[in-house]
Amino acid sequence: MGFGSLRERDVLMALDFEGDVVEVERDPVEILRPRGERTPVPCPWLFVRRCDGSRVLVVHATAAGVATLAHAFEGTEVSVASPGLPDPAQLKTIRWLAGFRFSRCRPPVDLEREVLEMCVDGRRIADVSGYLSERLKDLDLARIGTYALIWHRLLVLADRDSPLSEMSVVVAR
Repeated sequence: MGFGSLRERDVLMALDFEGDVVEVERDPVEILRPRGERTPVPCPWLFVRRCDGSRVLVVHATAAGVATLAHAFEGTEVSVASPGLPDPAQLKTIRWLAGFRFSRCRPPVDLEREVLEMCVDGRRIADVSGYLSERLKDLDLARIGTYALIWHRLLVLADRDSPLSEMSVVVAR
C-alpha cells in the first residue's frame, strides 16, 4: 500500500505495530451525500479489521465529521474513528523498529525461545544482543534479531516513554 503523506505512513505503521490488526483496506467505500445537501460527508480512508473481530472505519475529518459518519453507521458492527498517533517519542521508536518487521530479521526459533526465557524478568537490549551475538557469531545479526523481537512484540520495552537505546530494558511478553 502506498502512502499519500508521511502522516498516512505513520498511522499505518502504528496500526501495524499494535499487532492486533489483521486487515487494512484503503478507500473502502464511497459515500454519497443526499441531493441538495451542501455539506460533504467525510469519506472513510481506511477499513481496519482487528483480531477480536471488531471493525473500524478510519476517517480524516473533524470531530463533527466523525460524528456524522458514526451516525450513518449506527446499528452496524462498524465503529468510526479519527486516525490517532502515539506520542512523538513512541512514534520515533516505532519508526526505527519498523525496519525490523520482516520475518527474515528474526533469530532462529531455538534462540528466540532462549531469549524469551532469559528476558522474563527484564534485560537490557545490550545484554540480549550480546547473548545473541555469542550464539550467532555476528553482532549486527544479533542486534537485528533483538529489534525484530521487539517489533513482533515478543519482547516489550519496560518503559515505552523513554527513548530506545542499548540500555533500554525489555521484558518477554
